[in-house]
Amino acid sequence: MRKRGFSLKTANYTVEVKKEDLFAFAKISGDWNPLHTDENYIKKTSFKRLVLHGAFSAGLVSKMAGEYLPGEKCLLNGINLRFISPIFPPVKLEVIAKEVLHTNSYGKVDVVILDRVSRKKYVEATYEYGFHLKQETEISYEERLQKNHSARQSKIIITGASGGLGGYLLKQLGNKAIGVSRTKNKHTFQVKDYSSMEQAFPETEIQAIVHCAWPSPDNQKLLDLEDSRKSIEYYLSDSLNQVVNLANLLRNQGKLNAPLILIGSTASEPGRHAYQSPLYSLSKSLIPSLTRILSLELSSSGHRCFAITFDALDGGMNKDLSHMSKIALGDKTPFGEIPSLEDACKQIMWTLKNKSKMNTGAIFNLTGGDLP
Repeated sequence: MRKRGFSLKTANYTVEVKKEDLFAFAKISGDWNPLHTDENYIKKTSFKRLVLHGAFSAGLVSKMAGEYLPGEKCLLNGINLRFISPIFPPVKLEVIAKEVLHTNSYGKVDVVILDRVSRKKYVEATYEYGFHLKQETEISYEERLQKNHSARQSKIIITGASGGLGGYLLKQLGNKAIGVSRTKNKHTFQVKDYSSMEQAFPETEIQAIVHCAWPSPDNQKLLDLEDSRKSIEYYLSDSLNQVVNLANLLRNQGKLNAPLILIGSTASEPGRHAYQSPLYSLSKSLIPSLTRILSLELSSSGHRCFAITFDALDGGMNKDLSHMSKIALGDKTPFGEIPSLEDACKQIMWTLKNKSKMNTGAIFNLTGGDLP
């Protein structure tokens, strides 16, 4: 029954179920049957102790489907449960699953729920699933790069490639670029820290680095921060350190005249709404000074550094802007519209093609002539 090309998988996880979980589940489900929730009632029965809801076990099976087999693309079609023995919290459980069928559009899994200590069997279950996204052959971005011999040739490095602008730019550049992210994403190469990128790409000659990664806007006043030290380290110290790491990477592995392009924003300029995000504004204010300093320091190794500043873009972290907000932002531009991610990418591509050393240290304010 197994389709060729797929190997049947197994998975397991453990969970501790406490007595409080009975009442939490009763509140969520509305099932206050005394078998599960009434201590005085249960003492009169043969069980003597409160019994876990059967539907709670169904939730454990659902977790197996949604997080393990097959995981995030799972569309659960049905569950069959057989209750072997009642479960009395507190108890430590182990949920074990084994695929019995897997194709590119359908699957079936057998599950048992056991006592983690005594191995007593409580529940047997089977579920069937499909996919809410097209199922693809499981292969990581890292594996695709390793299989592609051109990955060892001259490449453009794009940081923050799991985000809106970085992701769009990576798509436009295709095999000419390597997308890097510090978070897990199937379309990017994950690195814990940019200082480790020399080990990740030891044989890659860097044609350019486009630094799109930056912390998301904050939403607290500076004087209301619960832990100002950690917040400042995250938005300022870490952001500065990552740029320095990228500059060192370019100096060591960059092609002659290769640029480090820092993507900035108008968030730190007077009159901008982003003063409601003070740490984000402060971190973005680093970019002009960083550009001027690094343009001087990188020149000794024959490399360039410049920045591109955008105002609000229609997409990325602004993808959820309301219609009225888009109108208000559009009204600030001579053409009456917000630049798209495509517009921004065209400008970045334009700078990538410009090999002039005259642009090092420059800050290109490509804001569409926006007004304060």
